[in-house]
Amino acid sequence: MEKKILSIGLVILVIGLFLMITFWPLFGTSAAEAAEKEEKNEFDDRESLRVYGTITEMIEIGDLTIIELDGELIIWGEGVIGRELSEGDSVYGDIVHNSFAGDYIAHWEIDGEIHSKTTIDYIFYSTIGIGVAIIAVSIVRD
Repeated sequence: MEKKILSIGLVILVIGLFLMITFWPLFGTSAAEAAEKEEKNEFDDRESLRVYGTITEMIEIGDLTIIELDGELIIWGEGVIGRELSEGDSVYGDIVHNSFAGDYIAHWEIDGEIHSKTTIDYIFYSTIGIGVAIIAVSIVRD
């Protein structure tokens, strides 16, 4: 019986670790990677992607908010963007590449809202914690 509990704990632990390591790279692009590709002009006009990173600077100018992610990628957004954000927050969101003046001037705009990445990370950490707790219980019962 304890081996079944141990096996369940190990499976939950492995799932949590797998999600923590692979979720963001599979379902998004890091701000650093997007900035690197932007320097090489690898994005088409109106191309969109989901990006994640940490806010390193945030400036509000009237109805315009400018956010810098990971010190490399600058995105623009109109009005209030999602919840109250501040520097140091880990976030993700959909952005759209816009260019004008014949691709000489290009920028990223927020498409929708910017969300906290921390909430999803906590789900992964909780899954890992539950797996470890189940493993501990199976060891103690043995």
